[in-house]
Amino acid sequence: MTETPPAGALAGPKRGPKRGPGYAATVAALAVGQILNWAALYYAFSSFVLPMQASLGWGKPMLMGAYTGGLAVWGAATYAVGAAIDAGHGRAVMTTGSLLAGLGIAAQAWWPARSAMTRRPMPPCTRPCAGPASGC
Repeated sequence: MTETPPAGALAGPKRGPKRGPGYAATVAALAVGQILNWAALYYAFSSFVLPMQASLGWGKPMLMGAYTGGLAVWGAATYAVGAAIDAGHGRAVMTTGSLLAGLGIAAQAWWPARSAMTRRPMPPCTRPCAGPASGC
C-alpha cells in the first residue's frame, strides 16, 4: 500500500513574508552613501576655497576659520547623533543629515552676495571691477 503525502507537501517550501534587501546590498548602499557624503562635505571644501576667495573677497584664514567652525559644530553634534543612532533612529539620522547637507551646499552655491553672509552692506562700486582686491 502506498502512502499519500500530506496535502501541500508537493507544493514546495513555504515562503515567508517578503524580505528587504540582503545584508550585502544594505552594506553596499550605506558605503556608497558614506563615500558621497564625505566627498561632498569634507573633501570638496578644498576645491571651493579658491573660487569662494575670489567671489567673496575673503582671505584664506577667514574661509578656513569658517570651515573649522563648521567642523567644531559637527564634532559637538556627534554625541547627540550617536545616541539617536543607538536608540534605533539611524535611518532618520542619515536621511535628515543628507537632506540638510544637500540644502547647505545648494544654499552656498546660490548665496546672493558677500553682504548676506556678513550682514554688512557692500560699498557701492563706481569703477569697473578688477576683481576682489579692487573692493568691488
